[in-house]
Amino acid sequence: IKVAYNKLKGLLREKGISYNMLANTINLSVAGLSNKINRKKGSDFTITEVIRIKNYLNLLNEDVYLIFFT
Repeated sequence: IKVAYNKLKGLLREKGISYNMLANTINLSVAGLSNKINRKKGSDFTITEVIRIKNYLNLLNEDVYLIFFT
């Protein structure tokens, strides 16, 4: 079972970034972003979306690894 991206959810809360703000930045609908964050309906982020999230949130490569690959 794939677990939701709880580290990403926490980071968004910490930085005061709404799903709407992030969805607009990475060219997704809010529903699409929510599905991917919660891993509903087999949804997951593309590499391009991960890179856009990394850039938008000013994440280090280590952060990306911890959020998306652990």
